[in-house]
Amino acid sequence: MKKRLKQLFISTGILIGILVFLSLGAIFYLKTNHALRLIQGKVNDLIPGAILCERHRFSLLKGEFELTRVSLRDPSGDSLAGLDRLFIDLSWTTLLKGDLTVATLILEGPWADVKIDKKGKINLMRAFPPSEAKEEGPEVGKSGGIPINIVLKSMKLMRGSIRYEVVADDLKAVVQDIELTANGNLLKRYGSLNLMIGDGRLDSPKIRTELDGFRLEATLNEDRVDPVVLQVSTPSTELTLSGNIGDIFDSPLPDLDLNIALSLPEVRKALFLEPTLTGRVSTRITIQGTPDNPRVTFNSAYGGGMLSGQQVDRIGIDCLLKDRFLAINSLQADMASGRFNLNGEVDLKDAFVNGFLDPQRDLESISYRFFVKQKGIRLEKLISGNNPLGGVIDSDLSLNGKGISPQTLSANITMELSAKDFTAVPDTPQIDFHLKTSASLKKGVATVERLEAEAGDITIQTEGNLDLSSKKVKAM
Repeated sequence: MKKRLKQLFISTGILIGILVFLSLGAIFYLKTNHALRLIQGKVNDLIPGAILCERHRFSLLKGEFELTRVSLRDPSGDSLAGLDRLFIDLSWTTLLKGDLTVATLILEGPWADVKIDKKGKINLMRAFPPSEAKEEGPEVGKSGGIPINIVLKSMKLMRGSIRYEVVADDLKAVVQDIELTANGNLLKRYGSLNLMIGDGRLDSPKIRTELDGFRLEATLNEDRVDPVVLQVSTPSTELTLSGNIGDIFDSPLPDLDLNIALSLPEVRKALFLEPTLTGRVSTRITIQGTPDNPRVTFNSAYGGGMLSGQQVDRIGIDCLLKDRFLAINSLQADMASGRFNLNGEVDLKDAFVNGFLDPQRDLESISYRFFVKQKGIRLEKLISGNNPLGGVIDSDLSLNGKGISPQTLSANITMELSAKDFTAVPDTPQIDFHLKTSASLKKGVATVERLEAEAGDITIQTEGNLDLSSKKVKAM
């Protein structure tokens, strides 16, 4: 009996020794270049393209894995994407607590060259087998969630770059100096992200611009993203977005502040616009509340310059959207040709009874009121180029109505206009005249309820209607 136990212990020891020896041998072999080439060969036999790696290093005990100079190539051998170095450090001890912890994840010099041909095919897909449509079968059961938590302690992406080209649109874009840091915990719904781009270019027949800087910072804590910071800088635009978003997974509640500064000469240059544009525009937008019924403020100011040949001293806009009610508090413009002012309101409550995102909407229920006042409008400066008009115009206009389609909307309009030293033909006498009118539009019929015009000793009074569907005119 003792002899048999002794033989059993000896056999078990030898077996364990062989297993340890084979394991160590396998680990040692996997570290060799021969094993790397063998694994690459097996993987590349499964895809049309090829994945190449110059060198690798790993330690199972430490949980460290490193790949150097990795590249993805298409069947013709052209490089599509790659990176200089990939390093992963896993913490095995946290598996006992149900956590797969990535202590360190480093990507150095990742790059991709994305090209979409005239047929809409992406070059990266040439390296992989074509996807096959799978038949949908009956659901066997629903997953109870992931059995293990994933924790990312530190991720760093350094010196990244992407080239993007759409052949059909003759569009090319490049972003370089991409830097990214991140960490997170999946089950605790926590994560932070910091993304920076140092340089970029966009070139197409419609737009040509450069990216001077880009920064995105966001932190997720349970169901709240706070803070959210976005900064974008180009020769024509400075954009800054800051704030937070609550209840991000169920019913997002943004509280955001957006500031935009535009250089109009640079905008003109980037968009290949012909009209002369000078000066700067500053805009601030705030957004609060649910997307289906937000509170939005919009304030914009133009400090003065040339707009399409017009000398403009300033333009200002102040609007508020609250509870589906848009208030245009002020839209003012001071120009060489005169002063313009508009204010009004648009009631959207009946049109979007259940909010802006609800598919049920009735645009014909939109109601509105506008008041427009023009002071000292100099007609000779209103239109650039060959302009036969002359004189100074003052006017007041009010409009209120409901609906947007000419066949169904109902609206009322009143206008009073005064002209001094008016002329429409060169070398003709100048005249002064005064005009008053009130009109309405209902069910496709425009009715001039009153029209009074005075010019010197001449007075004209008339009324009438126009049926927009039949185009019949009746005047008195």
